[in-house]
Amino acid sequence: MQYRSNRYYELIKEYNLTPSMSRKGTCLDNACIEGFFSHSKEEAFLLYPCDSVKGAYESVSKYIKYFNTQRYQKRFNNMTPAQYFNVMLA
Repeated sequence: MQYRSNRYYELIKEYNLTPSMSRKGTCLDNACIEGFFSHSKEEAFLLYPCDSVKGAYESVSKYIKYFNTQRYQKRFNNMTPAQYFNVMLA
């Protein structure tokens, strides 16, 4: 319910943001980030173990770099996201 609170919408307006909330029939609004979260929850701490909050931040940071530059993905024709987007921009 926090995403429906008045304070939430005040902050959205204050920072000139556009909220992205799935509405009935639009479940793909956040599909990309939901996919990333799904993979990161399974892989990040297996690849980059940690034993503290600071270590967790470092692990997540390392995982994001790994995900974008080393993790090949079928949806990007077996390229990393960075490789795929470089090809698309060329």
